[in-house]
Amino acid sequence: MALLVTEAMYSPSVNSVDVDRNGDWVAVSAEADWLDGDLEAFTKPTVFPEGGTNATRAEVVLTAFCEAVFTASHGQRSDIRAVGGKSMPAPMVEALANPELGRIVVFRVATDEPEVRTAMPRTTGRMAIALAELAELERKFQNA
Repeated sequence: MALLVTEAMYSPSVNSVDVDRNGDWVAVSAEADWLDGDLEAFTKPTVFPEGGTNATRAEVVLTAFCEAVFTASHGQRSDIRAVGGKSMPAPMVEALANPELGRIVVFRVATDEPEVRTAMPRTTGRMAIALAELAELERKFQNA
């Protein structure tokens, strides 16, 4: 989530980023579209020049590790990934339809999976590890 917020804040057209959490659902939104309409960021590693040399956008990590990922720009919704039957909270459904938001990304990190031997649920743990590895990889490339 931190990488997504950072990415949005690097956009010159974004003044603020809002993060809302409702159970295991998270919404990250801004008044401007930090993706400039490029939804490929959800399906493959995509260049993120504002983040430095060899930086990539974080959205693809959401698609890989979250059960559900939805996005919208000015109320135009795109369902990126939806697995399982857990309903999205009504306020987030309404936010996806909000024409005043330049970009919103809503995702679900399942916390109801059985725990493995670590203190973190599996999906949350995998996502945390992937995000940490991505950040470390970006640091290595930037210092190269």
